[in-house]
Amino acid sequence: MELPGRIATPAGSLTLPAFGEIERPRLLAVDDLFAVVSDKFPISPGHTLIIARRAVARFQELTGAEKARLLVWVDWTQQHLASQLDPKPDAFNLGLNDGPAAGQTVAQLHFHVIPRYAGDVPDPRGGIRHIIPSKARYWSQSQPPPMQPPKTPPLPRLDWPSAIGLFILNFGMLDLLAQDFLQSILPPDEFTRFRGRYFHDRITRLKEHVTAADYPPEKKQAMAQFFDRLEPVRELRNHIAHGILRIGLVEDQESRILTLSLPRDLDGSGCPQARHLTYQELLKAGTELTQLIEDFKSLFGNWIVDADVGF
Repeated sequence: MELPGRIATPAGSLTLPAFGEIERPRLLAVDDLFAVVSDKFPISPGHTLIIARRAVARFQELTGAEKARLLVWVDWTQQHLASQLDPKPDAFNLGLNDGPAAGQTVAQLHFHVIPRYAGDVPDPRGGIRHIIPSKARYWSQSQPPPMQPPKTPPLPRLDWPSAIGLFILNFGMLDLLAQDFLQSILPPDEFTRFRGRYFHDRITRLKEHVTAADYPPEKKQAMAQFFDRLEPVRELRNHIAHGILRIGLVEDQESRILTLSLPRDLDGSGCPQARHLTYQELLKAGTELTQLIEDFKSLFGNWIVDADVGF
């Protein structure tokens, strides 16, 4: 493939004013104005930088000739990556961070060419708009309707074991929604840390995001209500998932009740920490959990593309 401009084939390393030494394996091409370099910290396979060779930080500091040459290099880089990468990219993000307020961390103009692949994020819609996460999903910014619990329980025919299992499955769905949303707003290293933590830690981080984000006041209030409703459901899930379950008869010898004791409460149902749950109360908690899943999608969006169902 013919390269643009006057080419000096990179024979060794190259030193750039703010980036310092660029190792030979990362150099794809170079001319008198720009160097095409593999990103040292790629966010996708083939992530490439087109870096100005002179000490210039902002786009408006480029000469007319440099601006024209930059576009030629963008075109060449896309074609080069499309021909060299396997699998071939399905799309590209193209752009630069023009100044510190726009996210620029190295004060030397560099243009990003980022290959994108189908399925590399749950929902790619919005693309570059995700630099401000709260504004990215503009198509879902309308105010959600007031959250009302369903009038009738959705699971009227379940037995005790099925109702318990369904509760745990749906709680996992809610956790997956929260994880995928955090993945969309956090840097990869921070998300990796939170993915390995407890659900409570992920929700705490989500609350911090809501506090800092530029959501409308009405939406922030709805989110705060969501978190308040979530807490008793989370506590019930902890008792079910980590405790000792016993189904027995109440004093009338007809109605059954579920006793949930944490492992440390080995003396059973009489301990202060034990919880007693009737079947109808369990169904009610399951109904509330189902509604919380739907409310999460309304407030934060549905980031799960391969499991868009609740049980």
